[in-house]
Amino acid sequence: MNAQSETFTVDELRTLLGVPNNKLTRFSDFNKYALKPAIDEINTLTDYTVAIAVRKRGRAVHQLLLIWNRKPAEEVKDAISRRQQTRGRHSARRVSKVELIA
Repeated sequence: MNAQSETFTVDELRTLLGVPNNKLTRFSDFNKYALKPAIDEINTLTDYTVAIAVRKRGRAVHQLLLIWNRKPAEEVKDAISRRQQTRGRHSARRVSKVELIA
């Protein structure tokens, strides 16, 4: 990966994250409920650190600059162990039996 940053409009990033057109229409809501949780998950589970820089035109958010860097080796090991834990929890849920309530 040669580029370590990329610029998106708010609408482009909304589309990439799968946010429906009529949901989270204000940027503050989109940021709070979609963008920040996605960034936190990426920073926790992957080998990269991601940050967002907001570019404004007046008061309105015009563009978002997505910046990523590779984590140091120690942090990569932590991310791998977190991914393993997450997989274990998901597979345990899949394997468990569902009890029917009469």
